[in-house]
Amino acid sequence: MYLSDGHLVLSPSDVVNHLACEHLTQLNLLVTRGEAEKPTASRSEVELIQRLGDEHELAYLAQLKASDLRVVEVAAAEHGIDGLRQAHADTLAAMHEGADVIFQATFFDGTWRGHADFLLRTPPGSPTTLGDYGYEPYDTKLARTAKVSALVQLADYATHLEAIQGVRPKRVHIVLGNRQITSFATHDVAAFHRRARTRLLAATEPSGRAAGQPRPIPIR
Repeated sequence: MYLSDGHLVLSPSDVVNHLACEHLTQLNLLVTRGEAEKPTASRSEVELIQRLGDEHELAYLAQLKASDLRVVEVAAAEHGIDGLRQAHADTLAAMHEGADVIFQATFFDGTWRGHADFLLRTPPGSPTTLGDYGYEPYDTKLARTAKVSALVQLADYATHLEAIQGVRPKRVHIVLGNRQITSFATHDVAAFHRRARTRLLAATEPSGRAAGQPRPIPIR
């Protein structure tokens, strides 16, 4: 999460963090408002995981390109609301053009941002407001089994896609670290994701922030 022109921008990662620890949301809000500093720690392990994740993602991108699919790569969003809106517009343009694959798709609805690793076009016969096709989200993960956090992120992208193409994607997909693709019915995770989003929004409101403030624990 971060503030841009006084407006709080949230992401699927904030939903995942809130599910893991509601107090973490309050700490992140303090950092976002400049009332606390984020602790620093050695990032060597984090950087290694990030590098391996990027390699896995680029390997899947190369595989898609080798399949003679028309791939559109969306430029990374510049920091700030204007940058998000431009990347969102570029993503919409690629969807309306009917690209086979959209790499680094960006969504932004004014409050929620999202960055799907890949959108893949569905076969003909799945009509949406875009035409006789739609899109489903794919994310690359180093794990060899699907995790709830990954499904929450994908459900968030599916919510954005439904708003754009008028039809909720039937499935969401994870490209695992062993290159296998595991797929899930969107309706199986949509309600859980919707409730999680609602809980996070409530926690970022003034009343929610007050309720989530840490309380002292007496030493006995």
